[in-house]
Amino acid sequence: MTKTSSLMSSLKFSLSILLVVIFLSIDIAPVGKTNLSNDVKADVSNAPLFLEVIDLGNLSGGYSKPKDINEADQIIGESDGGAFIWEENSMTPLVDLNGKSSSASLINDSGQIVGYYDNHGFFWYDGNLEILDDILDGYLSINEINNLGQVVGTSFDNDYLESRAFLWQNGTMQNLGTLGGRFSFANSINNYGTIVGSSTITIAEDAERGHAVIWQNGQIFALQEFPHEEFYFGSSASDINNLGIIVGHADPVNQIDVFQLSMWQQGDIFNLNFPEYVFRNTKLYKINENNEILVSLYNPSRSYLWKDGLWLNIGSLGGNYTHSTDINDRGQIIGSSSVVSEEIHAFLWQNGQMIDLNDLIDPNSNWILQNASAINNNGHIVGTGIHNGQPDQGFLLKPVPVLLVHGYCSGAGMWGAEGAIDFKKSLEDAGFLVETIDLYPKPSNNNVTSYVDQIRSKILEMKDKYHTDQIDIVAHSMGGLVVRQYARQHSYERYIRKLIMLGTPNNGSELLTRYWLWLRPLLAASSSAIGITPCLGLGEAAIDMKPNSSFLRSINAVGLPQNIDQIYTVAGNKAIIPLSSILWGEDDGVVRVASVQALAGTINSEIYVNHFEYDDESDVLNTVISFLTGISQKTNLAINILEETPDYQETSIQVSTIEPGEMTDHVIPIDSTVEEVHFILGSSESLTFTLTTPGGYLINPDVANSDPSITYRNVVTGLVGYSILNPEPGNWTAHINNLNDPSSLIEYGLIALLNSNLRLSPSLDEKIYKSNDSIPITAQLLNGSEIMVGAEVTAHIENPDGSIIPILLFDDGSHGDIQSNDGVYTGIYSETALDGPYDIVITANGILNGYSFVRESAVTAWIETSSIYLPLVLERK
Repeated sequence: MTKTSSLMSSLKFSLSILLVVIFLSIDIAPVGKTNLSNDVKADVSNAPLFLEVIDLGNLSGGYSKPKDINEADQIIGESDGGAFIWEENSMTPLVDLNGKSSSASLINDSGQIVGYYDNHGFFWYDGNLEILDDILDGYLSINEINNLGQVVGTSFDNDYLESRAFLWQNGTMQNLGTLGGRFSFANSINNYGTIVGSSTITIAEDAERGHAVIWQNGQIFALQEFPHEEFYFGSSASDINNLGIIVGHADPVNQIDVFQLSMWQQGDIFNLNFPEYVFRNTKLYKINENNEILVSLYNPSRSYLWKDGLWLNIGSLGGNYTHSTDINDRGQIIGSSSVVSEEIHAFLWQNGQMIDLNDLIDPNSNWILQNASAINNNGHIVGTGIHNGQPDQGFLLKPVPVLLVHGYCSGAGMWGAEGAIDFKKSLEDAGFLVETIDLYPKPSNNNVTSYVDQIRSKILEMKDKYHTDQIDIVAHSMGGLVVRQYARQHSYERYIRKLIMLGTPNNGSELLTRYWLWLRPLLAASSSAIGITPCLGLGEAAIDMKPNSSFLRSINAVGLPQNIDQIYTVAGNKAIIPLSSILWGEDDGVVRVASVQALAGTINSEIYVNHFEYDDESDVLNTVISFLTGISQKTNLAINILEETPDYQETSIQVSTIEPGEMTDHVIPIDSTVEEVHFILGSSESLTFTLTTPGGYLINPDVANSDPSITYRNVVTGLVGYSILNPEPGNWTAHINNLNDPSSLIEYGLIALLNSNLRLSPSLDEKIYKSNDSIPITAQLLNGSEIMVGAEVTAHIENPDGSIIPILLFDDGSHGDIQSNDGVYTGIYSETALDGPYDIVITANGILNGYSFVRESAVTAWIETSSIYLPLVLERK
């Protein structure tokens, strides 16, 4: 037996209309994808780019040369003959020069600094200066300081006839000794206190050669060497990371003055098979915490990266010169390289690409960046360049970190590798610092504003973590509204540089009104085919995102947040179920393009994606990167006018379940004004669907295939239907058969969508009412311009608590009706004690030209005792 739903269930119908558009859209070509290669135009005249460039200044109006930067963005170097520290946007001298020169060379993450003062080494921390004793009373070469404040280097005698590796810590200089020769060199120390370098050994009378060594707990140990002959050149260890991996050189080929790069791991030596012989005057070997090795050569002047067992020549900026100076743990390399004209520019190398740093800053900044000297793990770069025509000026470059904010019924995992694109990793591979946030509890029950504090806390955390004044935010759907509300509530915080909203319902989503309740259970079994995972429940956030909600009216009343520098939108025009634009206008299946772009002053892009593909499409990713880097889509600014939506007429929907092996029928009246009808069946599983015309003619898929006026559509499991031109007036019968799945009860919904001049148009005198106000409900019934009288018109009002109350509408000059027999039907609804949305479904039944007709339509009223959001008391400093 068929279990036909109650009238209350049938009112939750209109999401079924969304299914209709499948059948209306199959023969319509989709909107084309945005072609970034043709449409994206560089427009940086009003926008800072990927890297913020900061002038470090100088000590007395001359030059500044930054040498190093730590993870706290403390910068050290030399300016006008004196060592400096730059922090909190200010440069200060480390020591009182008193006529003596000084230069700071290295800084650890604790803010401890080493350098040179009056031809002596020094250690500086928190305003206290200590001079490093010279073991051999000659010269010191300071090579490394670790995070424990341990300093290593080499002490030479005045004639460079011998040297000693040293370790300095806690005010004490320790001679690290040799393997018996006259020389030893300490080149690097890791954060566990392990030191690497080299020492000479005696191989004949007055003859010594170098040997790679390691010092642990003050003791020297020789590292393994390759098998060699008498005239073996030797070996040396140059750098060690915190994993204990050592890089250096050894000569396995027995040729004087040449060597091959080597790596030591757990005492064993490995030939790294460097692609060419190189001379000893190599500028740099460095290994990061991911075991990536950077090598920079004097002659030929080029640089190599060793990664995953392979060597890669990192290239140049177009000229013949490349010198690398540093690599961070993210594999980013910086240095200087010649361009085609052989001018020297600073570069950043990442992910196989060398980038001129001058291309990543505002071209109106009056900077020419020439040399990059150090980079930290946040990607902050220091170096020197020409500023306002003055050479040797120090700079700091900062990439702005990016926060990814998810939307309704989602989480931070949406930005991961679940689909074709790992959005977060792709941004990181492009050089961005990226973090995500998991809004808690999962956005489905709380209102939008309840998540503002979490967004603010994350922004403050990222500002502190990355030592930056601003961050960029990419927000999907509801996430964009949360960020807008944060900016509104904290209007004096200018912490967001760019906000990029992907599919954000700035003027609401029609999906969250009358469509949702019917579609969600219907599509549960077909979610994988359609690409939507239904969310459990429609909570306060969903109410906030309904068109004309109190939240949206209040936040849109103040327009764009003035404390966000730039706001961009990306709107999809690919419906989840193709061309729901028949109902709403151009959309992504959940949010209309016009809703995404509803705020004047945003920079907009429109791309062929649906609402659940923004994080999984390369076009979106590339557009986001272009916005983040200041390269924006060439597009018109949005305006505050929403497009008109097509006005298809609906019959009342049938929402039912059908038992295994059962058949059921539904009668649908089609009147003589209908030029085309679309009968659509949506079900949780596949059902057999046929029709019988008023004249008794059976329509099935085979008949449809042979009749040009009938189109049968079967797009995905559970979605089937017929489109019929010039249908015969009278009672049509829909036959639904559950023979395909005899094992389970199946839920289904049936609707007819009509192209007809007979139209039912509901309206309200106001959208917003106060508690206990009466709501006059009006519906006009016209056949073209002809007034339709004598119909039976009923409104079913779903209250915020889910209860449904029917009332009759009259065209009698009373009951709130102004004039009788004018085709305008009116009723008064007074049970409005609850705040929230009142969804009103209006049904008109009658006879026209001897045939029965049914029309159904809906409208929403809002009841608000007092505004939740307005007036808003903004914070003040």
